[in-house]
Amino acid sequence: MNQTTVKSPSQGVFALLAISFSGLPMGLAFLRPEWAGLAWMGVALLAFGLKFEVHKAWLISGVIIGSCISHWLGHPWYLESVVRWSSGLWPLWQVALLWSSSTLFAEVLPGNFLILLWICGPRKLKRIPLFVWLPLAWWLGEEAVFWSFNLCQHLLLYSQWQIQPVLRAVGFFGWVPALLLCLGLSAALGEALYLKHYKWGILPLLGGLLLFCLPPLPQHKDRLAGMGAVHLQSYFDLPNSAPSELDILVWPEVAFSRRPRLNEGLNQKILLPPPLPSQKTWHVVGYKTLGQLGPQNSVLVMNAQGQVWGMRSKQLLFPGWERPVLGVGAPHAQYFVPGKMQPLLAVPEKKLVPLLCLEAFDRRLAHEGVAAGGEVLTVSAIDYGMTQSELGYQQFVGIAVLLAVENRLPLVRSSLGGPAALIDANGEVLAMSHFGEKGILVYSPAR
Repeated sequence: MNQTTVKSPSQGVFALLAISFSGLPMGLAFLRPEWAGLAWMGVALLAFGLKFEVHKAWLISGVIIGSCISHWLGHPWYLESVVRWSSGLWPLWQVALLWSSSTLFAEVLPGNFLILLWICGPRKLKRIPLFVWLPLAWWLGEEAVFWSFNLCQHLLLYSQWQIQPVLRAVGFFGWVPALLLCLGLSAALGEALYLKHYKWGILPLLGGLLLFCLPPLPQHKDRLAGMGAVHLQSYFDLPNSAPSELDILVWPEVAFSRRPRLNEGLNQKILLPPPLPSQKTWHVVGYKTLGQLGPQNSVLVMNAQGQVWGMRSKQLLFPGWERPVLGVGAPHAQYFVPGKMQPLLAVPEKKLVPLLCLEAFDRRLAHEGVAAGGEVLTVSAIDYGMTQSELGYQQFVGIAVLLAVENRLPLVRSSLGGPAALIDANGEVLAMSHFGEKGILVYSPAR
């Protein structure tokens, strides 16, 4: 019997409930680190529900409802962000419409398009084992979300930022193999439960045991010696001094209002006012720059005297605010010209991979800088409209943890309105700013 045949309405309702409620554990996994394992229970429940041979409308409805539950439950601060972005310029009903439609059309439908195609597809597709096609469809759906809208803080692996077996899988195998492995094991468990082939359940258990047996990832704490990160709550309250032990200080995105005329490149030797009085501290600092191509959102490397040694501009621009979406942008948006230079800038004795805010989601861009010889990742961000909650703070640190682990490099994160963090290559958070604080974050091994 194929999936377009209805056995009974009760089975259709049961399949709908199973798939819809799969979003509950997946959403809960983002709320607290100790709940992260629920994510894979949610995948197993999704696979269990998709095995029911009921009318496709039950399955399609369940997938959409479950995905919405996962997104809204796992990121409750997202609605507050939409309200903050609107800045009181839009009526409440328009804000609610923007929130729900952006979730549905920018995340839920692109993220599940292959699953929905499988449900609507010919009977031959149903012969492929679910634990084979579901991980592939999930991964390609996540890629579709990234390339269509770039905002992808809900990726399932981001919920695993304190789960060592999963982090080790990402570090040793890479993001995609680790994702496919974890999804495949979870889907196999759900399929075994539906078919009541409980011996098949041994395979997911053995796979999970393999993850627990992976050796620890290498550490590179020494590369963070002498590095610090600025975390601000306002542009009007900048630090006026730096700890004496600092050699390199990473600033947030667009940290200063000055708009120097600069183009991407190295060894520019242009002199700007130094961000802080210091005799030795180098700065990785965000500026809006004016170049031959137009305005750009850039990150500069300068020495203690303010001499610019290199600059690259942001390639992945924020949709609606830094670039138009289908010709439409937010009120008072300022559009930038995307950069082209690879993310690699050097300071004495270190090669940095400097990323700007949204670029932390672009694994391809980070890989490019690492392949060019980068030794430390830096992320300069503006999180003011995104993470005005403690949960948002933790989730954005989690994104940085996965970025460090995947590239097996330490990472320094600075922010306006969000968290600063110093993270080792194995995912250990060595130092993290507290919610609502400002200052300069420094990792001290003696602590």
